[in-house]
Amino acid sequence: MLNTLLEIIIALELTLAPPIVTAQISQLVNQIAIAISDITDEPIDQALIDEILAGIDIDAIADQITVKVEVSLEILEACLELTPPPVKGATLSINKE
Repeated sequence: MLNTLLEIIIALELTLAPPIVTAQISQLVNQIAIAISDITDEPIDQALIDEILAGIDIDAIADQITVKVEVSLEILEACLELTPPPVKGATLSINKE
C-alpha cells in the first residue's frame, strides 16, 4: 500500500509539484505586495513582483517538500513495521526501544 503511495508521490513530484509550488508562492508574493501597497499607499510595480518570483528556486522548494513527504512515509512504515522502499535523497533510521 505505502509503496504505491510513494510511487504516486514521485509521479506527482515530476508532473505537478513545480506548478503547485509556483502557484502558491505567486499567491503569497502577490498578497505581500498588496499588503505593502495598502500600508504605504504606493503601488508595487508588477516588474518588481516578477523579478522576485524569478529569483525563487521553485524546483528546490518542490524537492524539499518531496523529501519531507518521503521521510514521513518512512516514519509511518516504521510505525506499521513495514519494509520501506528505497528512497532517493533522504534516509531515516528509527530504533524502537
